[in-house]
Amino acid sequence: MFGRHFTKFLIFAIVFNVFLLAVFSTLNSISVFKRTTSILKPGVSEQILVVELNRTEPYIVPKLHQNPQAALLETEPAIEFKRIKWPGPFEFKGEEIISQSLKLATQNNSTNVTEYVIGITTITRPGVSYLHNTLRSLINGLGDFRNVTIAVYIGEEEPEDVKLIESGLQGDFASEISSGLIKVISPPENFYPDWNEELRQSFGDSFQRVKWRSKQNLDQIFLMTYTYYLNPKYYIMLEDDVLASNDYLSKINADAEARADENYVMISYCQLGAIGKLLRREILPSMSTYFRLFWADKPLDWLMLDYMKSRVCNDSKGDKDCAEKLKEIEIVYKPSLFQHVGLTSSLEGKIQKLKDKNFKP
Repeated sequence: MFGRHFTKFLIFAIVFNVFLLAVFSTLNSISVFKRTTSILKPGVSEQILVVELNRTEPYIVPKLHQNPQAALLETEPAIEFKRIKWPGPFEFKGEEIISQSLKLATQNNSTNVTEYVIGITTITRPGVSYLHNTLRSLINGLGDFRNVTIAVYIGEEEPEDVKLIESGLQGDFASEISSGLIKVISPPENFYPDWNEELRQSFGDSFQRVKWRSKQNLDQIFLMTYTYYLNPKYYIMLEDDVLASNDYLSKINADAEARADENYVMISYCQLGAIGKLLRREILPSMSTYFRLFWADKPLDWLMLDYMKSRVCNDSKGDKDCAEKLKEIEIVYKPSLFQHVGLTSSLEGKIQKLKDKNFKP
């Protein structure tokens, strides 16, 4: 009698444990889905989150760069798809950057092959402008090198201010714009966010300074994306208040081509901030995506350094090892080929006296 009751109890216990295991497994699958959606960060404006219920990790398929296997995954009934729409500024910094930049890049009035894109972001400064002198210096230093485009991004928030800068450029550089040597672009009117809603003060900076540096990041993101669709070999990041050395582009081209087989991320032809930084075209998508994640958190040159650290630095090996690794991927060219000349900053009230001591005209 006791044996029969014990057998029944044992069977019941086994069945009950199997039932509990199934319940916990289902709950775990749901928690995995919730957990993965909460930790995803907006590298693009919209992603397809693919969760296979019998897996512990999801597939993540960016909408703008669709995985070739995604079509096969969609046919499997055990997979659930959920579209994640990122709110706020990530909406206009995602697909709108891509579509607007692609549209601008394809409106090319020149059939010339562009090997280099020199990118300049500009806005009005209180009482002074350095842009036209910067452009003249760049054009004079080209020599016979002509497979280059100088892209001028007007980062003004008001349409009338954009038109004012554009008309000035048309007046002084009509032939260069007509030939396609200079291209003047600006973002759509709704590109910039509500700064009061999106920004927080950090590093002891005033709100105006945080806005200034954050806007620089957004401007550079747009310009880098535009450059990518021009399909150059190299991108040179500049500011609108610099002086170029004589025959600078021939020197850059000789140096860059000599390093064609090197695994660098960036070559610095100026040792100040974000001036004179050469990037290969294939770096632009990942770097601009990194900027899109942290555009409101740090200045542009800090984000560039963080991006490179994330590629090569191992936290467990310390700062010294990291510094050595960074030297391998950021090449510093001497003497510098660009000099910062602007005294009045685009940040109202700021005087900028920085000079590159390694510059030679």
